[in-house]
Amino acid sequence: MRIMEPVLPREMETAIPLEEALAMAAAYEEPVYGYAFAGGSAAGHQLEKTEYKACIFTNCRFTGAALSGAWFQNAVFENCEFDTKDAFWHGRHIRIRDSVVKGEYLAWYCENVTFENCTIIGTQPLCYCKGLTLIDCEMVDCDLAFERS
Repeated sequence: MRIMEPVLPREMETAIPLEEALAMAAAYEEPVYGYAFAGGSAAGHQLEKTEYKACIFTNCRFTGAALSGAWFQNAVFENCEFDTKDAFWHGRHIRIRDSVVKGEYLAWYCENVTFENCTIIGTQPLCYCKGLTLIDCEMVDCDLAFERS
């Protein structure tokens, strides 16, 4: 059996803003588990060394956030914007919908990641992936994509 999409609770909401939750998680290097984030910006935040499990991100901005080393599992991103390097490396069971994803080395070594109605921009995206699915996506200025995927 293959799970096509993470199964997540839809009614959970964070009691604190995205910016504050991400800063606390990074400072304490604690996993972020089971949150639904609606809106907010992670610009300038260092999200490295933090695990994000069973989270939903809607209308969130990750422009300028340091995602290298952040680990996402069973996560959903809807209508989000990314302009960063190394997003979704080693991620597992992630769905990205209706989003703009810009940056180098997108989703290398990921497993069971789906991009749906997304614009993907940047060099060397989606290499060394297992179970990668693209649905109605546009790839702009992407070179050297899909190596060993």
